[in-house]
Amino acid sequence: MNYNNILKKSDDGKLVIVDWEQASAGDNAMDLAKMFFKFDFKESQKQRFLSLYQEELEEKDDSLQDRLKIYQPLIIVNSLLWRAEILNSQDEELNISKHDEGFYYQVRLGYENDIKKLNDYSNNIAI
Repeated sequence: MNYNNILKKSDDGKLVIVDWEQASAGDNAMDLAKMFFKFDFKESQKQRFLSLYQEELEEKDDSLQDRLKIYQPLIIVNSLLWRAEILNSQDEELNISKHDEGFYYQVRLGYENDIKKLNDYSNNIAI
């Protein structure tokens, strides 16, 4: 999910999502967990969103919160693995442009942020 893939139409102001490269059918809770992670939703924002989301569903989804809890660490680990792979490939690149330097810098910042989120998550697990 990328902010650059959400566009606003000039004629009516509606939002449009572009770049469906990784679109697939799956559990809506996974999509929501990824959105919450990528856009760094605060807990109050998540609950407000989920309240409005549940109102729009044809049937109440009683297990949504439980599935979100399961997907949360998986989303973080997936992001860490992707960033680690990108950073490892940087070591193999011989000619890195200024544009690429900025990209790798952003990936490294994201990696460090993901590590913090995973630590925060693991510190808040109720055993």
